[in-house]
Amino acid sequence: MSRLGSKHRALLAAAEAALDRGEPGAAVAPLRQALRAAPADQMLLAALGQALIASGQAAAAVEPLARWAAAAPRNPDAAFGLAVAYQQAGASETEAAYRAVLALDRTYVPALTNLGVWLSDRRPAEALEPLRLALRLRPGEAEIAYNLGRAERLAGDPAAAVVSLERALSRAPRLAAARHQLALARLDMGEPAAALAAAEAARADGHPAAAAWITIGVCRRALGDPAGAEAAFRAALAVEPDAIDAAIGLAGCRLTQGDREGAAPFYARRWQRPDFARLRARVAAPTWDGSPLDGMLVVLAEQGLGDLFHMTRLLAAARARVGQLVLAVPNRLVALMRGVAGADAVVSEAEATTLSPAAACGVMDLPFCLALNLAEIPAVPPWLQPEPARQEAWRQRLAPEGQPLIGIAFATALKGGKDVPVAAFAALARVGRLILLGPERIDPALPILTPSLDADGAFLDTAAIIPLCRAVVSVDTAVAHLAGALGHPTALLLPPVPEWRWFGGDTPTTPWYPAHRVFRRASTAGQAEPWEAVIERVAAWLGDTG
Repeated sequence: MSRLGSKHRALLAAAEAALDRGEPGAAVAPLRQALRAAPADQMLLAALGQALIASGQAAAAVEPLARWAAAAPRNPDAAFGLAVAYQQAGASETEAAYRAVLALDRTYVPALTNLGVWLSDRRPAEALEPLRLALRLRPGEAEIAYNLGRAERLAGDPAAAVVSLERALSRAPRLAAARHQLALARLDMGEPAAALAAAEAARADGHPAAAAWITIGVCRRALGDPAGAEAAFRAALAVEPDAIDAAIGLAGCRLTQGDREGAAPFYARRWQRPDFARLRARVAAPTWDGSPLDGMLVVLAEQGLGDLFHMTRLLAAARARVGQLVLAVPNRLVALMRGVAGADAVVSEAEATTLSPAAACGVMDLPFCLALNLAEIPAVPPWLQPEPARQEAWRQRLAPEGQPLIGIAFATALKGGKDVPVAAFAALARVGRLILLGPERIDPALPILTPSLDADGAFLDTAAIIPLCRAVVSVDTAVAHLAGALGHPTALLLPPVPEWRWFGGDTPTTPWYPAHRVFRRASTAGQAEPWEAVIERVAAWLGDTG
């Protein structure tokens, strides 16, 4: 700095005054001018980089901060400044830059925290180590505890998240973001009443209104209050008309009540989400509205695999209105779906980009395009078939040994009432030999066969084994829908307030799948029935149907 003349010292003073006033943009020009007189001055480089970041010009900040870091290769502050610029600019160098800071100083808490936050949105399980170390180093910082709790929830450990988030709130009771994450964690744990209280508190403490209202809507729906849920989703849309998750939530409320027409405009908003928009952009064609069509219709797989297996039941009805129907699915599912009823051809999503259809739509658009009457869903024959040779090979491998086979499937993460512990299924061993329909690893001591199948996610082995079972017992997963598409008897395990397609109520059957028997988890005063009790009812049903 000593090389600066009085003129340039005045420029620096002007920049500092602008920063003090909270006007970082006004500091940029004098700092650039001062740097022309002393281009290697580290303090000026650092100040310019920070001013650019503060004024929303993170990409431009990379150049001066990279010069500072190069001039001070052992200074973790310089390396950290560059990492922040990369992160604010959304650059791919972000992770490496933060790790470079930690290579200089493993206890640099801001770098540990920022790296954890960056990883949380990409690989949350990897975010836990740096965030836990940061919290050990600064145990009193509520923001670090909040970030750890958020990462733990995203990594699939809501119980740990609750502990971290409550720790954050004990230090900063009005930290609205922590309240909101606590609500989401409580939801993941199947505690909607506690989640609602946290979401309401987050809204009162100033959490962004639309996000808070959306979570309140999800909580109220989980508590069996569809009117309250709908009101919350509408409140979210009132303050943020582009809140896509609120629109989808509102559509779910309308669909649960059988109001397809009322749900349609809100459900269609899902295509505005970036992931949906990228999928739709693969096929350059107008969106089909259900009108008769002489040319080709491409139907795109979307959302979960269960949605694909479920809604392809409508392909035959769609095919009756178009000249040709092509189903586009992930490459690993082409073999399974190739014989689906109603499709003239099944292609991979990559192949679909080479087609020139007259129209396209998503598989979940079909109920709307076909104006399906949700009150009178027509029965259809099974629309998928297993590979005969593969089925025979599994028949030989699983030759009966006295007891019939019972296929089981459970969710691989705690989410939305699908959290049946795999050990609870063991009670079914008294009525049949249990076989796990999935590639998951479980306790080998459980009385459940765990053959290696479908490690590639193709579902060909699962489709071959299902018909060999007396019945399938599954939570609301792709396996339950695959069994339905095959027309096979299935005990469907549902939470007290199931997804819209199961329509709520207490009926033991579903019009989607005539061979399914529905077992809903009861709820009394907000307390859900133990899954073990539901499994006992399933065992009695299997015994009666044996």
